[in-house]
Amino acid sequence: MAHPLAAKAISAGRVKNDSVDAKTLAHLLRTNLLPEAWIAPAEIREARRLVRMRVSLVRMRSRLKCQVHALCADAGVRVPVADLFGRGGRDLLAGLTLRPITARRLAASLRLTEDLGREILVADRELVALYRGDERIRRLMPIPGIGFLTATTIIAEVGDVSRFRSPEQLTSWTGLTPTERSSADHTRRGHISKQGSRWLRWAMVEAAAKVGQAPGLKEFTAPIAERRGTKIARVALARRLLTLAFYALRDPDGCRAYPPVRRSSRSVPARSPEVMASR
Repeated sequence: MAHPLAAKAISAGRVKNDSVDAKTLAHLLRTNLLPEAWIAPAEIREARRLVRMRVSLVRMRSRLKCQVHALCADAGVRVPVADLFGRGGRDLLAGLTLRPITARRLAASLRLTEDLGREILVADRELVALYRGDERIRRLMPIPGIGFLTATTIIAEVGDVSRFRSPEQLTSWTGLTPTERSSADHTRRGHISKQGSRWLRWAMVEAAAKVGQAPGLKEFTAPIAERRGTKIARVALARRLLTLAFYALRDPDGCRAYPPVRRSSRSVPARSPEVMASR
């Protein structure tokens, strides 16, 4: 399978039609210059579909929850509870006196939120069943910010880590490396390329936001945040976490900076898939 973006960059011309494109692609193939893209096996495509579907369901539920908060704000309702969708928040919403259309929209949003919550729970159980015995999960989860769901996203999106020779190639494939325009002694770097798996890039940025005061990583992000700002520091930390994930996937003993915890037969770890799916 040809890489569409790279092939487009090579074969860009003044005249573009089916005949010219076919001739150009045939010439690139004959000269062994046609850039190839990795074709994921069927089982990896199925795992990606499950992970991405769960992420989409969570995003839809978040949008519905935001709509409920917007309805309360529009009606001038003060929300004294931390979780508007917990028991106290549901009691508060049930006691509101709203106009007919607003009340029906609120009820519809709550119904859809509950339905999506059940579907997310089903997806969580399927992910646990799919990755329960996967050794890569145990090697990834000791890395700060990476839980079970983030680990499954990394495994599903990366697939075979051996196709990357270095962590730099993996971070570049994810779109977490800066663009570069260089000429002679002049080097100009821009923002990250954002070319590659947007699902993995999003998961790593979310993981970077959860790291907090992890040892060894706070010292890495603090100078960047002071010099370039917190957003750029978070993206740089996402790249560092993906680099650690590369070594955890590649080496049987896991990442040396955050080695996997040996599982005891008497207890289930707090971050095990079974415990996380039950929360």
